[in-house]
Amino acid sequence: MPSLFNKIKSSGTPSAAPAAKDLPAKKKDDITTEITPLEKMLQNAGPLTQDGRDRFLGFENFGNTCYCNSIVQALLHSDQFRDGVLNYPSLSPADTPNGPPYKPNVTIRPPVTPAAPAVPQKQPKLSSAQILKQRQAINAGQPVPGQQPVKPEDKPDTPEYKKKQAMLKGPILELAQESHVPFGMDECTFTGLKDIFMAVSQSNARTGVLSPQRFLEIFKRDNEMFQSSNHQDAHEFLRLVLTDVIASVDNHAKRVQDQIGTNGSANGLADSLHNVLSNGSAYNSPGTGWVHDVFEGVVTSETKCLTCETASQRDQTFLDLSIALDEHTSVTSCLRKFSAEEMLCERDKFQCDHCGGLQEAEKRMKVKKLPKVLTLHLNRFKYTEDYSRVQKLFHRVVYPYHLRMFHTADGAEDPDRLYELYAVIVHIGGNGYHGHYVSIIKTKDRGWLLFDDEMVEPVDKHFVRNFFGDKPGMATAYLLFYQETTFEKVRAEQEAEGREEVRLATEAANIAHEESDKADDTSLSRQKTQPTPIIADQEQMSSLAHARTAPDLTPQAPNSAQAPVPTPPVPTPITPVKSKDELKREKKEREAAEKAAEKAARQQEKENAKAKDKEMREYERKRREQALSMISARREEQAELERVLEESKKSAAKEDSARKKDEGNGGAFGFLDRSKRGSKSGSRKGFGLFGKDKNSDDASAEVLINGDGPDKEKIKGRLSIGLGRKKSSNVLS
Repeated sequence: MPSLFNKIKSSGTPSAAPAAKDLPAKKKDDITTEITPLEKMLQNAGPLTQDGRDRFLGFENFGNTCYCNSIVQALLHSDQFRDGVLNYPSLSPADTPNGPPYKPNVTIRPPVTPAAPAVPQKQPKLSSAQILKQRQAINAGQPVPGQQPVKPEDKPDTPEYKKKQAMLKGPILELAQESHVPFGMDECTFTGLKDIFMAVSQSNARTGVLSPQRFLEIFKRDNEMFQSSNHQDAHEFLRLVLTDVIASVDNHAKRVQDQIGTNGSANGLADSLHNVLSNGSAYNSPGTGWVHDVFEGVVTSETKCLTCETASQRDQTFLDLSIALDEHTSVTSCLRKFSAEEMLCERDKFQCDHCGGLQEAEKRMKVKKLPKVLTLHLNRFKYTEDYSRVQKLFHRVVYPYHLRMFHTADGAEDPDRLYELYAVIVHIGGNGYHGHYVSIIKTKDRGWLLFDDEMVEPVDKHFVRNFFGDKPGMATAYLLFYQETTFEKVRAEQEAEGREEVRLATEAANIAHEESDKADDTSLSRQKTQPTPIIADQEQMSSLAHARTAPDLTPQAPNSAQAPVPTPPVPTPITPVKSKDELKREKKEREAAEKAAEKAARQQEKENAKAKDKEMREYERKRREQALSMISARREEQAELERVLEESKKSAAKEDSARKKDEGNGGAFGFLDRSKRGSKSGSRKGFGLFGKDKNSDDASAEVLINGDGPDKEKIKGRLSIGLGRKKSSNVLS
């Protein structure tokens, strides 16, 4: 595309216009361009209007200036902002003594002449190896060696091709020269924007291309960060343009007000100044009016100290709301999170004037004044420290056609204001360092249009919902423009859309019905066919040469040639022609048969459903019986197990009693039997009475529990003489 722009600029000089008129008509007719979908839609549009709302011009791209084209298109199609720019400031009678309206310095550039196609040269014959290499290159998507690659602008149905066709067709309105502005204002961003709006509204053609060259020069002169040819941010450009417009209008209004105060109201700008300074508000200074009401709103920050519970408020103006994004969310959810309460603690504590120090607090943002045009910035670019660069977030964010702001301040004016979506700025790219911007705008009478630099195309309403962020590709919505509306307008628009859908459906049904009637009314014609003669086998084989291998012994008659038997012609069945009544009767019979078949099918389905239901009930009954049998079996097993355990306990008790009985009858020296010795604690309990310290029951319990008494060493010495061991039998206890 840069080569195309260079050709346009080289042919855009003022001296080139007369040369274009001297060209022969034959060359002019050689430029053949296709009719665009937008031109087809505007064929029966009627005469041009005075407000310029029926002009749809694309903007020329000078290399990475798509950010400017998309934003200016969105501002141009905002009715309130466009009317404010066009009507301020009004011209004085001294500036226009003869009464002609002011016109910007517009030059009509002649359309670009397409380059003559190169004469095809005769290619030499290729060998089989070279042909094989060409096929491999074509399959791999590489350019064929020896042939020029096809440019994107030469491929039909591509944006580059459509942009080239728009430049070839024209007209091209060029705003490249410095113009004398009779408004008492220096050349600034506002005057350049006003020239663009006036050039579009005063254009004699509904379609074409406008070159905003002078506007870009003024803007880059005042903003150094945009002077490079790198990819720029459309959101930053929008904020700078609106800030410059507000500053220029306020400064001019203040200067004119001072002049009126000193020289009286003789100046013709008094009416325009009244419009700017009317409807005053306490939020803006020094002037208020349309320039502040359209895009400027007020948000209040409410902070409440959790120590002294003192609440403080701080108002701040905004031109757009920048909202953070989460995965799989919506604009409504993001706005709720924007107004949610935030805890200020740790490093983010609040400096409370009443407490005189840093305290924990709650902070909440609420909208106090709603603008007429609400701009939402979807913050899709985030700086990541891991990669040390700005990355793009491809989160799915659903945005509605109609929006209503919640969580507004208590004293907000018109808190239930309803907004409708009228423009979407789409960013196409993988990150914030490169990409492309396009705008999708809803017009007043022509629906939604796609503005892609020089190309303008109508799109469907549902096309706007393709940029949530979850579709294949890198196109995502970046800026959303909502303008105020009413419920009555929304309902009327929906009714009109419903009537249009009904009309289209009715037309399609009528066309289908007419085609079916034509098919029914077509009379049957008799087709004449000729019978195919039957060819004898001898005639079919006559062309073959026979080799004689034996003499022919069959005697031949003098007249052996026999005449062929004539075949009677096959009679063609005659199909009787049916009348309309017969066709209708057959159609009714066919429909009755189809209905009967459908009824039988439904009856069969009901029977199948009943049979299936019966089968399911039988299955459930069997399953319940099986479950009950399993439960009873488990209970029997549990009872059997308890019985076995009870018997085992009884047998164990009997064995224990028998063993004790045997131990009691063991003899006088039973305590010397090693197999029947007692425990250590028991022996010490038995011989505890031999100690000098006769303790109470607590002392004996201590000996029994701990195993060691206080007189352990003494008792050990006494018992070692008689027994020789520490352990003894339980007999002495």
